[in-house]
Amino acid sequence: MSKKLVRIIFHPLNKVVEVERGTLLLDAIREAGIQIESICGGKGQCGKCRVILNKGEVSIASEDVYKKHFSPQEISQNYHLACQVYVLSDSEFTIPVESRIDKPKILVSTEMRIEELDPASRKYLVKVSRSPDFLLPSIKLENYSGLRPKIDNETYRKILSLSEPITVTVSTTSGYPEVIKVEPGDKVGTNYGLAIDIGTTTVVMLLVDLTNGKIIDKDSTLNRQIT
Repeated sequence: MSKKLVRIIFHPLNKVVEVERGTLLLDAIREAGIQIESICGGKGQCGKCRVILNKGEVSIASEDVYKKHFSPQEISQNYHLACQVYVLSDSEFTIPVESRIDKPKILVSTEMRIEELDPASRKYLVKVSRSPDFLLPSIKLENYSGLRPKIDNETYRKILSLSEPITVTVSTTSGYPEVIKVEPGDKVGTNYGLAIDIGTTTVVMLLVDLTNGKIIDKDSTLNRQIT
């Protein structure tokens, strides 16, 4: 027999979610796609996930936790901690602005450039020499300087199967240069990378043109570790 579903409305966001009766309110809030402060991971220690019960029936996990985080006046005003409340009926809650986490704005312009660019992967055109003096064709990377990159047998065969121009991507992420990708045509001018900054509250991602350091696009999201 399936459990009874209850309907929860969150104000002032006007978000609605249906969950099983007895669901932890913090889980219901997350299911509704709402980001809320909960730096203790829902253990009732930080007191950040404050909500107000406008309507409905709930059960409380710990009265002692409430006495620690709420004044008698706040308790009389139906303040609750989302991590300590189980929803028992159709309910309505207000999530105060101090409890909500809004998506951050990225203060980085796409007009900016990364001046000191030293990407871990670069693209080069390949020159294949098929000389009768050599048992196997030789491969040379145009404008490449440094240690001779490793090329596995499968990659080598793929290079030989293509007609020039041929582009390869050389990566140094393993500590030694290695050909990791082969593309037909001249793709030297199309080389992109993703720069990721993982902060305590936000994760910022920048799409960077690795040929000139220009930021092509950007996006951000909340670091889910804070909830």
